[in-house]
Amino acid sequence: FPTRRSSDLKTSFEKRNQCILLLIALGGLRKFEALDLELKNIALENNHYRLLIKGKNNKERYAYIEKEFLQIPLNAWLSDTKRLKSFKGRFVFKKAKNNTTQKTCSLKGFIAKIFKLSNIDVKSYGLGLHLFRHSFATFIYDETQDLVLTSRALGHSSLLSTKIYIHTTQEHNKKVALVLGGLLRNEKSE
Repeated sequence: FPTRRSSDLKTSFEKRNQCILLLIALGGLRKFEALDLELKNIALENNHYRLLIKGKNNKERYAYIEKEFLQIPLNAWLSDTKRLKSFKGRFVFKKAKNNTTQKTCSLKGFIAKIFKLSNIDVKSYGLGLHLFRHSFATFIYDETQDLVLTSRALGHSSLLSTKIYIHTTQEHNKKVALVLGGLLRNEKSE
């Protein structure tokens, strides 16, 4: 993950996992939104990737991720030989033959490694991808103090949903967001 350069990631699954986790953590995507992302819906705009996200009930929104944080991992996954053999097609993470989404993919082992490297107690946080979406929400809200902006970035139709994200585990979310930010800054400076 961010503590390792993308060129150090050996397996196709590590490259895929890094890409999925970055989309969720830096773009606030839900797991299914990341897994259903179409190649045509990724565009480079200035120094950001603009992602057209199809959320719940096919509701569309844009997510923006800085180019410097996503370009190398995304290119590593998109050019991976296993991906090119099995996943070529219109989707980033769907198999070409039957267009099936990788809905069963688990990143728990991958997340556990990140937490171990960052000295985070897994028991306190869990290993679900949704934790990174919560951390994204907490980070956006802490930086802006704007509940509406945070809600829109998450694709929520109700501010009540967003309040739950921010309120329930704010200290946990802050710690994960800070660790993620620190790891990304460290990789950039290497």
